[in-house]
This record gives sequence, structure tokens and C-alpha cells, in this order.
Amino acid sequence: MTLCGVLKNILLVVASIFIWGTVITWLQFVGYGIATAGLIYYGVGYDGLQTFLNGSQQYAKKMWEGSPDMSTAPQPNKMRRILMIVLLTIIVFLIVAGVALRTSTGAAFLGDLTEKMPSIFR
Repeated sequence: MTLCGVLKNILLVVASIFIWGTVITWLQFVGYGIATAGLIYYGVGYDGLQTFLNGSQQYAKKMWEGSPDMSTAPQPNKMRRILMIVLLTIIVFLIVAGVALRTSTGAAFLGDLTEKMPSIFR
């Protein structure tokens, strides 16, 4: 029951970061990362982690190479690879844009942009 409380606290902090923009320090970030790693380790153990990592590495390698002996994974094609690269690019762009808008120059740019918009969009 105590471990559920730790997980609840971590999820509350993550939700407050995304919803309200709560600022946390790097020390807090590292601490919550250690707590999460400890919960995972306690739940599955070292052997479970090794099994999961080995299995996921083999699965990812076979999926990327398009190995025909895979029975459970769909065969990759060029479109899937392009889609994965595009999605990763969008995610990186959104992270960089979010950090830039939190700076003073990004906020000033956003303010100038909203002043030029028609009043219907404000």
C-alpha cells in the first residue's frame, strides 16, 4: 500500500507540471526518477528487467530490419519508417518550441503575434 502512495505522488507531480506548468528543480527531477526506477525494480526485479530489455531489443531489431521470421510483429515498410521519423521530429519541435516560449524573447514574439491577429482569434 505504501508503494501506491509513492506512485500517486509521482503522478500528481507529473500532472501538475503538464496542467499548471509547475516548475521543479533538477534535484527534484532526479529524485522522482530514482523513485520511479526503484518502484519498477521492486515490482519486476533484476531478472524481469533483463528479460524485458533483451526481448524488446530483439523485437525492435527484427521490426526495423523487416525480418520475415517474425510471427507477431507487422512487417515494416518505408512508410512506417518515415512516419516514425516524422513523429519524432514533431515531438522534438514541440519540446523546443515550448522551451522557447517560456523564455522572454519567445513570450515577446508570441505577444507580437497575437497583436497582429484579427480580434476574432483573440
